[in-house]
Amino acid sequence: MLDIIEKAKKQVSNPNYDETFNKIYPGTTENIKGYIDFFDLKNKSLLTVGSSSDQVLNACFNGCYDITLIDINPFTKEFFHLKKAAIERLDYEEYLKFLSFRGDFFRNNKALNIETLNKVLPLIEDKETLIFWKYLFENFKENRIRRNLFSNDIQSKYELIFSNKYLENENNFNKMKSKIKNLKPYFINDNIYNYELKRNYDNIFLSNIADYYEVKDTHKLFNKLINKVNEKGQIQVAYFYKTNINTEYLKIYCPIYNLKKTLPLFKKTELYTFKGTPNRKMIQEEDDSILVYKKK
Repeated sequence: MLDIIEKAKKQVSNPNYDETFNKIYPGTTENIKGYIDFFDLKNKSLLTVGSSSDQVLNACFNGCYDITLIDINPFTKEFFHLKKAAIERLDYEEYLKFLSFRGDFFRNNKALNIETLNKVLPLIEDKETLIFWKYLFENFKENRIRRNLFSNDIQSKYELIFSNKYLENENNFNKMKSKIKNLKPYFINDNIYNYELKRNYDNIFLSNIADYYEVKDTHKLFNKLINKVNEKGQIQVAYFYKTNINTEYLKIYCPIYNLKKTLPLFKKTELYTFKGTPNRKMIQEEDDSILVYKKK
């Protein structure tokens, strides 16, 4: 516990301190709502990455409770338990304001504000998480925590609603309140590219982590995970922003986006395309896609 608080203290107190992947994503940058129904999740098992925990929350909304969250970010568990308590305690609009890091909510100090936090803290069941957030907010200003502990790739209220099934409307959010009560993910703080999994899963979500690694390394991971997914299970291998099968590859893109090379390399995979993530002007213009392997 002291180790995680010390890491957070370094991250929050020094704006120039940022170890690789140390900053939390406050919300998904993917359109999870656009792809999650491609997967059979109800009463199935899931291994996922994602420090925002939105992959976990959307999977839970679809009836998945056997979830392992593996992420290199050291604060993932603490942020999940904060979000869980916030869903249980807050109403729909309060929750969106509490986690909307872009626009008026951020400028007016609504995101992660101490007043709302004090409503949420009593519902946090994990003792280490409770100590973690109490320490930070007792020793640092809200604005410093928002700016230094969280990624600059931040979300507006519109983007949160667009990208998350459990936030699509107030009715879904209220359903989530009951669904989340029994959700207790297993957390692994490690790099999935190096970690040796101890069990198999029905589904595996890799988010967009392929953007940050060489294609050969992702291909090696893919071949390893094939042996860790159950029969008829699926692996979401990569996420492609503003991309479909006809999108021309440009050298400024991550190498995994070169679909002419990627698709033949990752054998027995398919490209699923759906409405893309919103841009900053909140205008939907392009497709997003995921690369999916299904074990026959």
